[in-house]
Amino acid sequence: MRSQIRETALDYAKAFRGVPYEWGGDNPQGLDCSGFVGLVLRSVGLMANKQDLTAKGIFDKFAQYATETPSAGCLVLYGRSLDKISHIAIMIDSRHILEAGGGNSKTVDKETADERNAFVRMRPFNYRTPLAIVDPFRSFPS
Repeated sequence: MRSQIRETALDYAKAFRGVPYEWGGDNPQGLDCSGFVGLVLRSVGLMANKQDLTAKGIFDKFAQYATETPSAGCLVLYGRSLDKISHIAIMIDSRHILEAGGGNSKTVDKETADERNAFVRMRPFNYRTPLAIVDPFRSFPS
């Protein structure tokens, strides 16, 4: 069951490639990093609609499932410290993440996202050093 739910979530996440980055966005018309990850997790019942969708809030929910080994479906967190998480992405295989990135608090519409080349995109897992990796799918029965 867990692997089927993981695959469903990853297929759903991949469908958002190219969606514009939008600060605070949590819908298919515009997504920021935590809005994107939250949307994917909600699609398979891992998060409720009313839960904290900040990168830190998502980390806090799944911190007990920390792992040293990145794999498809794991969440990767970046920032200065675990109290100052600034970015979250989802692993799509053992070497790549899918993220809503390239924007910032001034990226609030498609035009600005286009100017900044900010959208949901694939990047190497280690393009910068992660703070933590958690596997939210471990919360499902195997």
